[in-house]
Amino acid sequence: MAQPDPRPLVKLRKLCLGLPEAHEVLSHGEPTFRVKNKMFATYANADNHHGRGRHAVWIKAAPGRQARAVKTAPDRFFVPPYVGPSGWVGVYLDPTTDWKELQDILRDAYKAVAPTKLVKQLVALAVLVLLAAACDRHAPSGPSSVGVSGRVVDFARGVGVPGAAVAFGEMTAMTDANGRYTIEHLTSGQYEPRVDGVWMGQSRVTGPAYRADLLVHPGTCVSRYGTLADARTRNPVVGATVRFVGPGLSDSAVSGSDGWYRIDLGCPANGLVGFNTTMLAASHPQYLDASQSVGRGVGGATRLDLDLEPR
Repeated sequence: MAQPDPRPLVKLRKLCLGLPEAHEVLSHGEPTFRVKNKMFATYANADNHHGRGRHAVWIKAAPGRQARAVKTAPDRFFVPPYVGPSGWVGVYLDPTTDWKELQDILRDAYKAVAPTKLVKQLVALAVLVLLAAACDRHAPSGPSSVGVSGRVVDFARGVGVPGAAVAFGEMTAMTDANGRYTIEHLTSGQYEPRVDGVWMGQSRVTGPAYRADLLVHPGTCVSRYGTLADARTRNPVVGATVRFVGPGLSDSAVSGSDGWYRIDLGCPANGLVGFNTTMLAASHPQYLDASQSVGRGVGGATRLDLDLEPR
């Protein structure tokens, strides 16, 4: 039997053991990661019945996160055996793994089991990182501190939602009477924004002009929306064609002056449009084509920002 590639475990171990007082315990032949002996993640080796041919990690998740993740991206997330009925989510570890996203999921799992003192310590460390990034004036190509603004919009009614709690990582804000909000000193980079604790999708914050709108309460309606940005300059990409690629799907949109696109696919009773692997693709004459899997069919109203590399 071929030896398993150690790199996914090396990366995973670095993320887990970088959390305050996290430690590793070998259990049932697999490395598990714990805090005060409470497990928040376990490695699943591809070469045994845990991994079933693919390296993965099983992670403790908040109620509802497993279902949302598996529904929207079953090529990246799955229901793990044994702990799946308790809401844990499985994440495949392969060349396409989004390690920043995985880090955020692991941090949430850690905070669910860690003592309050250690959770506060983790939050304090995150704040220090943000402050350090904001003060760094010697790495212009790296993350920068920006303020972002957006609007939380009710999907069905198209109106702003007042009093909603918006979170980008540890940074939070409340919407005003018109559903608008601003988060100051947010470091540019990738986030999984939440509104009232509900996962909204994937955002790539590029700068103060970034349009940070979020759609809530979609019911069974299906949509993908977000912004397109130049991967090098971080400026909006205008006039790009964004389309679904998959069986029975041909819907598309063109990005506007702020890079914004939105594709609505209706409101089917089962909340799912299409079948088999479906991609969201973006093309522009001045950029290389880009695409990302959205799952087997398309479900939910989810934000998905894309970066385009210049030709």
